[in-house]
Amino acid sequence: MKQNQYIWVLAALHAIVLIILLYGVSTDSDQILNYALGLIFLLMLPVAYLVAKRADVL
Repeated sequence: MKQNQYIWVLAALHAIVLIILLYGVSTDSDQILNYALGLIFLLMLPVAYLVAKRADVL
């Protein structure tokens, strides 16, 4: 059960970052911020994959 919670927290973080990223792109705000968020999102993906693999979800 505890490992499942980590998966949901990671999924929520991804969703929040993605929403902020899409909002930033749509409002054409600070481009540097958008690139930084995009980079964070890409770096989080393999981490989320490894956590899911370790928790035997995938």
